[in-house]
Amino acid sequence: GGANIANAVVRLLSAVVLVWLGLGVYGALGAGIVGAVVVSCVVVYLFRDILKGGAPEVQDFRPTETLRYLVPVFTAMFFIILLTQIDVVIVKALFSREAAGHYSYAALAGKAVLFLPEGISLVMFPRVSELRAKGEPTRRVLVLSLLAVAVLVTAIAGFYAIFPGFTAYIFAGGKGKEVVNLVGLFGFAMALFAVVKLLAYYHLALERRGFILFFVAGGIAEVVGIMLFHNTLRQVVLVLIFVGAGLLVSNLLLAFKERE
Repeated sequence: GGANIANAVVRLLSAVVLVWLGLGVYGALGAGIVGAVVVSCVVVYLFRDILKGGAPEVQDFRPTETLRYLVPVFTAMFFIILLTQIDVVIVKALFSREAAGHYSYAALAGKAVLFLPEGISLVMFPRVSELRAKGEPTRRVLVLSLLAVAVLVTAIAGFYAIFPGFTAYIFAGGKGKEVVNLVGLFGFAMALFAVVKLLAYYHLALERRGFILFFVAGGIAEVVGIMLFHNTLRQVVLVLIFVGAGLLVSNLLLAFKERE
C-alpha cells in the first residue's frame, strides 16, 4: 500500500515536471512509466534479501487454476487503465495541439484524485480474500474501505471545486486560465473512477468475473461517447462523468448483492 501511494506521488510530481518542460500529453502519460520504474527499483532494493533466498516448495500449486484467475485480473486492470487514460489520447487526435495541452493539464490534476487512494484498495484486497476463504461476510470491510476512499477523494475533488483557480495554477502554471473550467469537473470524474476501481479490487478478491462486462461496456461507451460529443473539452469530461457514474451504480449493486 505504501509503495502504491509512493507510485502515485512520484507519478504526479514527474508529470508536473514533464508537462512543465513542454512534453504536454506525452509527459502526462509518460509519468506513469517514471513512477513505476522508480518505485519498483526502490522496492526491489528494500527486499533484496528475500530475493536472494530460495523459494519454498508449494505443494498445492496448480498453474492452470492460477492462470484462470490471472486472466480476469489482467482484463479488469486493462479496462480500468483504458477508461482513465484513453480520453487523453482521443482528445489529442480530435482537438488542436493547444487544446490537447490544456486537457492534459486538467487530466494531470484529475489523476491525483484517482491514484492517491489506491493504497486502501491494496490493503482491502487481502483482507476480503481472507474472510472469503473462512466463509465470513466481507461487507463491513467493503463499507469501511468505501468510506475511507470517499473521504480522500471528496477532500481532493472538493478542494479543486472550491479553489479551481489555485489548482489550475499549480498544475498548469501560466496556462491556468484555460484549465480553470475543467479541473473541478475532472476532479469529480476521477473521484467516481477511484471508487469504481476500489469496487473492482473487491470483486476480484471474491473471485468474481461477471463485473468485467460492466468495464467492457464502459470502455466502449466512453470511446463512442467522446467521438460523438466533443464540441468542447468540457463535453469530453462530462462523458467521463456519465460513464463513471454508470459503472459506480452497477458495481455497487453487484457488491452489496453478496449473501452472508
